[in-house]
Formats: sequence, structure tokens, C-alpha cells
Amino acid sequence: MPAHGIRADIEFLALIVSAGILSFFMADRVISNVLFTALLSILFFMIGLHVKTGELRKSMHYRKEILIGGLAIYGLIPLLAFGISTFTPEGLGNAFIAIGISAAAIGTPVVFSNIGKGEGSLALVISSLSLFAGFLVIPLLLFGFDVNLPLQEFAVKNLVFLGAPLALGLVSQGYENFLIEDLKHHFSKLAVWILALVMIVQFRMIYSTQGASFITELGIGVVLLTGFTALSFLIGYGVSKAAGVMERKARTIGFVSCSKSLAVSLFIASQLGGEAVIFVSAYYFIRQGVAGLIAEYFNHGELKSLKAFLPSSLL
Repeated sequence: MPAHGIRADIEFLALIVSAGILSFFMADRVISNVLFTALLSILFFMIGLHVKTGELRKSMHYRKEILIGGLAIYGLIPLLAFGISTFTPEGLGNAFIAIGISAAAIGTPVVFSNIGKGEGSLALVISSLSLFAGFLVIPLLLFGFDVNLPLQEFAVKNLVFLGAPLALGLVSQGYENFLIEDLKHHFSKLAVWILALVMIVQFRMIYSTQGASFITELGIGVVLLTGFTALSFLIGYGVSKAAGVMERKARTIGFVSCSKSLAVSLFIASQLGGEAVIFVSAYYFIRQGVAGLIAEYFNHGELKSLKAFLPSSLL
């Protein structure tokens, strides 16, 4: 195995282990809620550092694709998620709502679009616009789906804990500072660490009250979220192809549609309950796996990474 591969594995293991150790000091619900809010604000600040506002000038070249992407992100996918939520347990249903109405992720669709022979620049434009639009559209979707949530309080928290850090990150892009540069370079590692910490803390708190029964519910959630992610890609891709969008751009819209923002989803889920937070955290790994397999298939015409695990007849 190459040295850089071993190093990456060790770094990932260190992130998970350190998050697990720290979680034992965050068992108190009040401390956990404060920590959770602070970590999400940090995550949005880092997202602000990575949003390339200059790329938004290309929006005029992608008007049709942006409209279709917006329809998928804030129309078709939320409807799908809400439909699934009606026949699932409350915690899992809340997670589907949180994920479904969320904006698109910023980095993931770009990476997988490039791997899957799509257009990374289009992915960045659609994702960025969906993030900014979400501050207005998401409260409207919560109202439209009649989610039991104080919308005025949610809108204020949305602006204070997410909007303000995001704006600060955007402004900070022009400053040369070693801390800001480190955050840019280590964004993915810190994001995974934050995710692992949040997931472990919430899991320990819920497991202490519900016991092993929650493990079964989590397994069902993983299966449903996997299907939801794959179907989300097919919706974005299929609608794009039906509308006459070029293959490369249709793939990109598919990746944007199935890659909902973890930070936004976690924030919404935190307003709906701890169980929803765990399912949303699990969605991150599911999203990466499903989108990664789709991108690999588009790139190589086969699923090379599964050859070691599945019979060739299934591939």
C-alpha cells in the first residue's frame, strides 16, 4: 500500500478515536447542545471560506441547468423525503425532512462531478446558489410541510448561527492569515471530526435511554437513506435528460441532487430531535458511498471498488 494511503488511514482513525474520547466528556445535554451549535457555526464559517463567489458569474451560462437543479433540490427531493417520512418512525422521518429540504453540499458534488465526467464548475454554481437561497426557501418549506417547529425562532437561529458565520467566512477569504489558510487546507478533516463528535455524543445519549432497540431502527434508516440517495440522483439526472440537458451537465445535476448539505441538514435536525441528528450524520457516509459508486461507474464503466466483495455476475 502506498505511504500516502497508510497516512490517510491513520489520520482518519485518529480523527474518529479522538472524537470518541472527547464525547465521554460531553454527556450532559446542555453542554452537548452548546457544543453542537458552536461546531455548526464553525462548519459554516469554513464553508464560507470555500464558496467561490467569483464562479457565480457563470450563472448566466447555466440558466436552464440552474432552474432544473433548483427544482430538484427544493421541489422534487423534498417531496420524496416528505413522502418517506410519513411511514417511518418519528426520528427517522424528521431526518428525512431535514435532509430533503436542505441546500446542496458545496464540495461533494464538485468532486464527484469531476470524477464522474460531469462539470465541476456547474456543480459549484448550483450548490452555492442553493445555499444562499436556502435562508429564504427552507423556512417556507417547513411551513408548507406543516412541520411542528416555531418558524420565527428557527429563522432567527438560521441567520445568527449559520448566516453570520457564513458571511464572516466569505469576508475572510481576502485576508492572509495562517489560521484561515490552515482551515482552508484541512476543511475536510475538521468537518469529519466535527461530524464524528456530534454523531457519537448523540448516539450515546439516545442509546442510554432506548437501548438496543435504536440499533434496529438505525439499520432500517441506513437502508432507506441509501435508496433515497440513489433515487435522488436518478431524479436529478432523469429530469435533466428529459429536459434536453447535455449528458455531462445532467450527471452534474444528478450529483447535486443527491448530495444534500450536511451542515444545513444537521442544523434543521437539531431543531427536530436527537435521533434525527444521528440519522443525518449517518447520511453523510451513505451519501459519499452512493455518489462515489455512481461517479466510479461513469468514469470506468464498471464498479472496480466492489470487485473484491461481489461476484462478477452482479457487476
